[in-house]
Order: sequence, then C-alpha cells, then structure tokens
Amino acid sequence: MSPRLSDQEIDQTVARIRSEYDHYIVHFHKTTEMKRNFEDRWADALRKRADLTVFLGAEIAVIQALLEKAHHDAANPPPPPVPKPSRKQSYADKIVEQLRAKIRDYPALGLPDHPEKSPDVDKLYGTLRWFRREIWEVLYPVFLGKCASPALFAADVDLGALTLQGDKWPKEIESYWALLNGQADLSQVARAQNRCLLLAAQLLQRIKRLLDSAVNEKALTPQERDAVKRAQAFCDRVLSDFRLTGLASRS
Repeated sequence: MSPRLSDQEIDQTVARIRSEYDHYIVHFHKTTEMKRNFEDRWADALRKRADLTVFLGAEIAVIQALLEKAHHDAANPPPPPVPKPSRKQSYADKIVEQLRAKIRDYPALGLPDHPEKSPDVDKLYGTLRWFRREIWEVLYPVFLGKCASPALFAADVDLGALTLQGDKWPKEIESYWALLNGQADLSQVARAQNRCLLLAAQLLQRIKRLLDSAVNEKALTPQERDAVKRAQAFCDRVLSDFRLTGLASRS
C-alpha cells in the first residue's frame, strides 16, 4: 500500500491536478467541463470522508490520460472531410438565381406553396399591395387636391382592383391560381402568369407617368415633392428588378 498523504501533500496534489486541468483547457482549447467534474468529485470525496490518498491517485491518472489523448489527437488530426460532389450550376441557373435575388426582399402576396408557383407574380402583387398602403394612400389625397385628372382616377380604380385587401385575391390571380392547380396545359398557365405580370407592369408605368407629371406641380410643398420623388424611384426600381420595362412599354 502507498503511504498516506499528509495534509500538506494533499493540498499540493490538488493544486497540481488543477494546474494540469488548466493546461489541458488552455493548451488544447478544451472546455472547462472536465475540470468542473473533478471539482464535483473532490467536493463529494471530502463530504464522504473518502480515502484522499486513493482518490487523488485515481484523479492524477485521469488527468494524465486526458493529456495523453489530447497530445495524440493534436499530433494526428483527422483527415479533412471529402466534399460531396455537387451538380455544376449551369449558366442559365446562375442567371435565374441572380434574377431571383433581386426580388427576394420584396413583400409577397402570400400565395400558398406550389412547385410551379411564379415567385415574380407572388412578389409583384405583394409589392403592389405594399405600394398602395404605404405610398399611394398618402399621395392620392394630395393629388386629388392639387393635380386631379381622369388618369389619376383611373389609376386609383385599377390599383384597387389589383390589390384587394385581406384574404381576397384579384381576379387575375384567382384565374392564374385555378389554372395552376387544375389540369390546364402549361401554355394556359403561362399565358395567365404573363397576363398578371403585364397588367401590373402597365399599371406601374401609368402611375409612374402620373408621378413624373406631378413632381413639377407648383402647388406641392417641398415635403410632398420629396415624397413624389421617392415614389418615382420606387416604381423605377420595381419595373427594373422584376424585368417589367419591356412589358410596360406595351401600355
């Protein structure tokens, strides 16, 4: 049997074990979990009046084993994982990804998930709703008082028809969605999708012309003129990001 440790030797041994754990943590970038576990065992041994000579001998063996394994692992790191082969992205895929990225942050109308759903339609009509609520409903009363015209009234009516509130969808969206979920030919679905985009593009271009005309209206205050300019820039950005300039030119 090994001689029993004196109180001084016990304190020195505990200090040594703690120092070895600190080295293990710092040098090998380990968590403090193992040291906390030792402290728990040490407190339990004191509480139970265990044989501290035996206890500390076992604890020295534990930390030495941990250090040996850490040294071995550091000298023999595992090989890097073999990357999984990925399908090479085609040029067309890259273009589509770039186009989708441009409209990613626009608000969606909320069409349900469908593998063939057009993100352009969903995002464009969600954007129209946002435009009506956040921009048009602020500017329209100003225009009514300072630059009213038949074109203004018509744009307001058409914007309302393409941005029904709540859970209601515009009739063009209803038709597109019915064809997409039915047994319609792909050509029918594509025509319905393009009609949705065309109507929105033409309306945005008409609104843009109204804004272009209103920005020079002398009756506008500086704040109102700034709001019109921001609306102009927004319409230009939407027409560009959704690639609607060509469609809009048909209006």
